[in-house]
Amino acid sequence: MLIFHLTSCRGTTKSSDAGNKYLEHVYTEQKLPLDTDEATYAFEVAGETVYYTMGGGIAAQPLAGGDATVAVKAAGDAIASFAVRADGNLAVAYRETVGDSVRISVVPNSAADVSVDFDAIGNGQSPELFIDSEGYLYAVCSQAIYVLDGESGELLFSQSEPTGLYGSAISRNGFFLYTVRVDQRFYVKNVDAATQEIREYEYKGDKYLHNLVKGGGNYDFYFIDGGELLGFSLGSDSAATVISFVASDIVPDSVYKAAPLADGDFAVMKFEPGGGFRTEGIFRLTYDPDAGKIPKTIITLGPADTTAYGVMEFNRSHSNVRIETKSYDKYITIFDNDGHNTHMDLDLLKGTAPDIMLVNAEQLEKYASKGVFADLTPFLDADTTIDRADLFGNILGLGTYDDRLCGIMTTFGTNTLSGKASIFGEEQGITMQELIAIADNYPKAEVIFGVESEYWVSMSSGLSISDYIDWENGTCDFDNEQFIATLNFARDRFPLERRWFATSEAAEEEFSKAVKSDTMLLSPVGLNGIRTAHDQNLQFGEPTTFVGWPSASGNGNTASGNFYAINEKCENKQLAWEFIRQFLYEDYDNGEYHNPYLSVSRAKFERELAAEQIPLRERDFSMGITIFTRNEYGSNTFKKCYSLAEVTEAFPQLDIDNYAITEDEAQQMRDLIEGITTVPAESRKVSSLIYEETQAFLEGAKSAEETARIVQSRVSLLVGEGK
Repeated sequence: MLIFHLTSCRGTTKSSDAGNKYLEHVYTEQKLPLDTDEATYAFEVAGETVYYTMGGGIAAQPLAGGDATVAVKAAGDAIASFAVRADGNLAVAYRETVGDSVRISVVPNSAADVSVDFDAIGNGQSPELFIDSEGYLYAVCSQAIYVLDGESGELLFSQSEPTGLYGSAISRNGFFLYTVRVDQRFYVKNVDAATQEIREYEYKGDKYLHNLVKGGGNYDFYFIDGGELLGFSLGSDSAATVISFVASDIVPDSVYKAAPLADGDFAVMKFEPGGGFRTEGIFRLTYDPDAGKIPKTIITLGPADTTAYGVMEFNRSHSNVRIETKSYDKYITIFDNDGHNTHMDLDLLKGTAPDIMLVNAEQLEKYASKGVFADLTPFLDADTTIDRADLFGNILGLGTYDDRLCGIMTTFGTNTLSGKASIFGEEQGITMQELIAIADNYPKAEVIFGVESEYWVSMSSGLSISDYIDWENGTCDFDNEQFIATLNFARDRFPLERRWFATSEAAEEEFSKAVKSDTMLLSPVGLNGIRTAHDQNLQFGEPTTFVGWPSASGNGNTASGNFYAINEKCENKQLAWEFIRQFLYEDYDNGEYHNPYLSVSRAKFERELAAEQIPLRERDFSMGITIFTRNEYGSNTFKKCYSLAEVTEAFPQLDIDNYAITEDEAQQMRDLIEGITTVPAESRKVSSLIYEETQAFLEGAKSAEETARIVQSRVSLLVGEGK
């Protein structure tokens, strides 16, 4: 039955004493003495024993260390998930491939004589297993739960959830619960297996109740959100921060699973940052009020969403300085997906913004003229450890306003369109009129694969927003030939609704046929790192050109990314600069072994470019090489490999002899980067407004000219308010 409790937050820290400041919700970590390796992907704690997957099955080992025993013996990749029974035996879900289908067997007590076929009832998905205090077994798929008898494995009943399950866990009182989201509301559901009833509790707060963790201590359950582990109390409808991963010097994205321990500590499984699911190990996190004590100099940073690894490294290497982060992610709620930008804007306006800020192009452009950001030019010029010649000058210049370097984009991506050079020529860039003229030569061809008219208007106007809006002067010009041509082209050459494919494999197959037969002209391209040109040439089957999204200047290859800026009010600008400059070094490692964004360091770019031109058979694998390719379903995939044999095993369809990029492709990448001159100051409010006003036009109810006049009138008011 569902039980409600009122609780208080464990681990609240002092604000200060004797001149020292205390960070809140700080835990220290210690790696547990377990025999985990990179193959470990699941663990569970029962009493004083840790169970975890390993190459030979599932191991059981004391928390305090000692010899590991094999609880279940099986090939590691055959185990989908497991749960620990009260008597110490395990329930295990096995994954077995039969032809093209997947069959899941749930085996209570590790006995293989009872099984449930999830290929039919679970749509072939591997379930996650849970066992409640009464011994009932729950198998959870993405949109359904299946309740089984914990002894026999007999399926008792199932519950479908069309909107999908956001998280599942066993509460601190031993009952099974899960969360769903319906119409911007989260609901916690408690399953009573004995009566086959499901009781529903409506959550009144605004957090995303996902990534659930088993309950314990003062909380019915925990969940991970916004770089924190929070405790949830059903009775008080409250979510309280228990652990701040960044303040605890833990990269949030590396925490995969967590479990409360009997003494109030937590065990977490961590992966190496950057994806790839290479296990770093299982760690014990212990609350220590003195761990948050820091020396005198404090530099605040916000938002910290994408900078966690840099913060960790800086704090570890500076004994007398501490970067204290403020994550604006906590303002993203189920009611306001743009809350992080809204609150950052409020802090900028109130003068309470952090010392170091990570801002988008719109914020940088809007507030640079207001004197919010310090000029970084003196710091860059005086820094003897950085040579401007080692940086991409055009990317560096994107943060310049009125001859002041107000922000630095340390890493960047691109937004562009790619097409055959035989059709679009070898010169980068294209205007709307030029694109229309080329498309007229292929009247039956699809302009961009799988793109509907609404997407075209949104992207082409958003990525050339500087053609229409002058944020500094608070003016705009949408009632012009370019925007009208954009609208007419959308209605004439793009479908009203997007085409959907039964599988991603089917979409990839049709895409491949279309680009090679000229029945599809362009492909949207987001940067896939140093190999982007090579991948595009392979897709089209011949040399390609990055023509960019159409713009007035004809150079629609734009940068994407955020800028580091220093608050003009910061009292320790030099120390703040020391934090930013670490990202500019050629040898800076962001802790990820595949990052599709490129560094502003030209020296680093050229080093990586040279390495990718070496044939795989001649590469040195001793430090690991990240192999980037497409899987059999057409999705991008990557893996860090330590030998050529590991490459062939992980990517059996990869053409090893043609993996290296050519010098022409290397030059294509140089030209792409050197040709970038803008970063769109896209505005969600403007985009939403354009979306609202173009719907009637796309459906044939208004003319392009009338629509342009309405957009001009409404955006004029909007940008005038932001002046």
